[in-house]
Amino acid sequence: MKPLAIALLALTACASADSGGHVGGVDANHNGSGSGSDATVDIDAPIVLPIDAPPQPVQVVLTQSTSMTIDAASSFGCNQTNPQYTKANSYYRVFKLSDSGITTPFTLQKVSFAVQQALAGNSAADQPLQLKIGTYVGTEGGTTLPGTTTPINASSNLRVPNGNLTMVDVPFTDTIPAGASLIVELAIPDGIAAKNLFFVGTNGGGETKPGYIKAADCSVSTPTSMASIATANSLPPSDLIITVTGTH
Repeated sequence: MKPLAIALLALTACASADSGGHVGGVDANHNGSGSGSDATVDIDAPIVLPIDAPPQPVQVVLTQSTSMTIDAASSFGCNQTNPQYTKANSYYRVFKLSDSGITTPFTLQKVSFAVQQALAGNSAADQPLQLKIGTYVGTEGGTTLPGTTTPINASSNLRVPNGNLTMVDVPFTDTIPAGASLIVELAIPDGIAAKNLFFVGTNGGGETKPGYIKAADCSVSTPTSMASIATANSLPPSDLIITVTGTH
């Protein structure tokens, strides 16, 4: 871990009476004696056509990570050094619904993120952070995220307990419109006064699109890909682990 320097209806067949007192073409008054048609009228059993079941929601996990294993030392962030405490950092992933074959509205169930290290100061057992979701319009997959974000929801009073190499699940029940791109932001507040240390969970296993970081205190004022920062600072690959589970 390194500080960053920079219906079909059921149908039945039924008989009907005609004007000559016949039902289904058979004399209704025939008593069965002599020759002629049988007195028994055979009425077909009901024909029940199957009713199509309504479409069932399909659960999908949106991920851009090739591996979900959390590395013990591949993360970085904007931190104070000597002693090392965390400054304000925001981490992002953008999920274009069509990339996962989703063409209908997407209903979230939870957002999950990895923690490499969380250590609260002043003998506290946990530290605050916030998880935000919204829609994003703009360039995706580039070095930066210069587009526009429309907020939808944000977690409140979220606290992460001390621990290493863990996953955290945060429930959401919001719906993302069809054809949209979902943006997730993991916002870490300045923890210097509280003496908090936090490193988001990452690995070097590969990713289909970049994860991003914004840290104004380290001169990263626009969300910038972690891959480009790692390369520029001769750091190992640091692929952000954030996933979204939902149905469509």
